[in-house]
Amino acid sequence: MDGKNHKYYLKLAETMRLPYVIIESNYTLEIKNSAMWVYFIQSEVSKKAFTCGAMVKRDLKKSGQPTPAVDREQIKYFNFAYEEILRRNSGRTIYNIDIKSAYATALNNTGLLHEDTFRFLCTIPKKDRLVSLGMLASRKEVYQMDANNNEISHHIERKDTEGWFFYCCLEIQQLMQDIQNMLGPDFLFYWVDGVFFTGDHKEQIIRYLESKGYKYSFDECTDFTYRETDFIKSLSYFKEGKEKTLSLPRKNNAIHEFILKHLKYIP
Repeated sequence: MDGKNHKYYLKLAETMRLPYVIIESNYTLEIKNSAMWVYFIQSEVSKKAFTCGAMVKRDLKKSGQPTPAVDREQIKYFNFAYEEILRRNSGRTIYNIDIKSAYATALNNTGLLHEDTFRFLCTIPKKDRLVSLGMLASRKEVYQMDANNNEISHHIERKDTEGWFFYCCLEIQQLMQDIQNMLGPDFLFYWVDGVFFTGDHKEQIIRYLESKGYKYSFDECTDFTYRETDFIKSLSYFKEGKEKTLSLPRKNNAIHEFILKHLKYIP
């Protein structure tokens, strides 16, 4: 999706005078008609991520358990105010407790994953692990266009497993909120599966996480920098002399806006 190539192919589909389809997901864009098919991605996905995602889906379907009904609007992936961090960072040591394989462990705690699946999830790179589980909730917006470039229909395709992904999100969110309550005024913020704080609370948090079956790491952190673009929100900091980055992928808003303009949804 770099550059303007997606715009070229949308205009090409419009001028070919053939019915065509636009399929947009968070990370992909597909344009096709009877004479053309193009598929754009924001970043490549490894074979391990696809393999592991298929194993997770297999185990969940094999269990026969109904997919949880979860309101995705309840989910908060972070509790974060950058200005507050800057204000409270001066002269204080900031600590981070990070949950290892958080979503994978939350799902494994249901007892529905095969031992081999969970082991595989925990050994692949973090990015692949998140993609594997995110595949449970992948969704696509499908726009069907006629030969005169008028929209015939528009619908959203959702996975029937999406409730499991949002279940994991809510489980980890609850852990973060419980730890926040423990910390009181020494709480700084949480970011998906890690809590940042000041003060002497390490042992209390460790006891809580171990009681829930979660593994963790503990570090001192310095030099925080927050960045936000159309593609990602990220927070960088240093621990043990090395820069670390926390990130949340975002839908490509620029491309989505272009599609809406192309469809005349917005001027």
